[in-house]
Amino acid sequence: MYQMIGDGYSVDADNKVVSGPGQLGGQALGIDIEVRTGGPAIGWAPVSSYMYTDDSIHLGYRSTDQQVLEYSDAPMMSVVAPLEKNPQMVMWDTDAHPNVRSLADLGSDGVTINVFGGGTFADVFVAEGIWSADQVDPSYDGSPARFVADQTIAQQGFASAEPYQYEHVFEEYGKAVAFELLHDAGFQVYSQTIGIRPGDLEDLRGCLELIVPVIQQSVVDYDAAPERANAMIVDAVTQFEDFWVYDMDLAAFSVQAQRDLGLVGNGPDGIVGNMDADRIQTVIDKIAVAGMDFEAGLSVSDIMTNEFIDTSISFPEYGPNYMAFDANGDGKITLGVAAAGPADDGAYYQAVVDAAIRLSAENGFEDPIVVDKIEAANAATELSNLAEQGVDIIIVGASEIAEPLPDLTEEYSDIFWYCNCGAGFESLPGLAQSLDDSSEISYSAGYASGLLLQERGSTVAYFIGCCDLNFEMEALRGFEMGLQAVDASFTVTYVPTGAWPYDFDNVPNATEAFNTALGEGVGVVYPYLGGAHEAIVQLANENGVVALSAGPSNVCTREGDLTWDIAVRFDGGDYVAAIFPQIFSGAVTEGQTKVFRVGVDPEPGAVICNATADQQAAMDAVYADIASGAFAAEFGAIKAEAYGY
Repeated sequence: MYQMIGDGYSVDADNKVVSGPGQLGGQALGIDIEVRTGGPAIGWAPVSSYMYTDDSIHLGYRSTDQQVLEYSDAPMMSVVAPLEKNPQMVMWDTDAHPNVRSLADLGSDGVTINVFGGGTFADVFVAEGIWSADQVDPSYDGSPARFVADQTIAQQGFASAEPYQYEHVFEEYGKAVAFELLHDAGFQVYSQTIGIRPGDLEDLRGCLELIVPVIQQSVVDYDAAPERANAMIVDAVTQFEDFWVYDMDLAAFSVQAQRDLGLVGNGPDGIVGNMDADRIQTVIDKIAVAGMDFEAGLSVSDIMTNEFIDTSISFPEYGPNYMAFDANGDGKITLGVAAAGPADDGAYYQAVVDAAIRLSAENGFEDPIVVDKIEAANAATELSNLAEQGVDIIIVGASEIAEPLPDLTEEYSDIFWYCNCGAGFESLPGLAQSLDDSSEISYSAGYASGLLLQERGSTVAYFIGCCDLNFEMEALRGFEMGLQAVDASFTVTYVPTGAWPYDFDNVPNATEAFNTALGEGVGVVYPYLGGAHEAIVQLANENGVVALSAGPSNVCTREGDLTWDIAVRFDGGDYVAAIFPQIFSGAVTEGQTKVFRVGVDPEPGAVICNATADQQAAMDAVYADIASGAFAAEFGAIKAEAYGY
């Protein structure tokens, strides 16, 4: 809003008001704009109710959840959303919680979460089973004191402010925090929308037709050149002389965080400022499931309209600056790929290698340097050797060879490091990571298997793996839960076939395990393997047994002699393809983790290759249940058992 105020503005420090002539791109609008401070300046009254006490106010800030809950007493209708994502987040200390990557992990680990009282998201997450009610402490007062003193808790905040303050301002803490946006955890409200009293819609229609596009363009203009508006805000804060502390360094951090985290930007349709009706309906549904009281029959159209949006206004699309990743200054970009298994295994390891090859070809990079069959004991040497070969980016394919990364990411800090390390691997400041939720994926795989067991009249599944590794146990228990959700009488037997640790390539032992399963009347086999995977799929094909993939997403359409019935997708190659555009754009940086979720992101989860209409409908329902958090408590218990929490 300050972007729309021109030179010659004034600050009323007593009433906490900034006003001045309206402008857009240096051109006068012919109107004055007044920005009034909320919070203590209006006695902490909600903006919605305060607007009903003063009809000289035309527009006010509100978020989707507030609009829903306050509609009965003080209805508001949003006309434009300057922010694409809500900047609210929950943060935690990485030293106290090195394995926490998400708000769901906070729930699984039983971490106390300090929030402001009266909010919405905590109740929603509790209703979804992501958190338990006894974890939520609604005593947060905005002070850093408790988080600094007790670094075992998690705390509510804004991703556009607190990460900077806790690292650079609050000296008694003085380090980076980890966090996840509420938006990325599934609570996708529109925050700080510009709204009106619905009863004023007709009277304001002419004004809204003009001012809403101005607001849209001002969002774009501020991102391109924020300095003037930031200086105005800092000047106002200085004159206000109250609780609000803001300087140009924090303002600059906020601008960059808004860009990096996607807080500002175009919507999925390429337009800035408009709102997605389905997204708002999902928020209404979540609030209803949480049992919170709001107006009966409330519809999306009651609380928002895109009528005044100018669909031609958007953020420009900039190509990524690849040369920012040129670690050795040779004017070229070369990827290095480290794989624990064979680069041609037809399964998980090959998927990552193939993705790196495609990524290089599509962007004009040099051919990638691939090192495969890396044993855990030799990982430090092999990764060091790879780093010495003039690579600019190193992709580490899996956690079994990731142990030396804390040292290597420091020693070779000029190289951009990425790892699909999975759950349980620590967050590192020099490492970008992706992970998925094995419990979610495995549940969907078990459910799909149960549907095919029903179809074929069998009750027996076999899970052929390595050697009782913790992540195998998570996958096994999730698979079993999904299988028995179809029919409680269905069973799954786990058979280890490799030498500890990380031997997923033992064809003779895996073959013996399959033959044993055949004698037990197996109907489904899940070869949770690397180099031995395709040998077991071939045996399954020869004996009419349902075969599952272990990672690759393309098996349903893959040409060749082998046939898969279910694609269990945790494809490291898909994750590389999805995350690297975000890395190149700056949206994902070293130190951050992208979590791929079943039913939320398109990449993970099980797919029946030739599903009937009924089977597909059942799988769609399972995806929706997983995405809603319906099984969060059960998945948390599975993780606790597998990893010994």
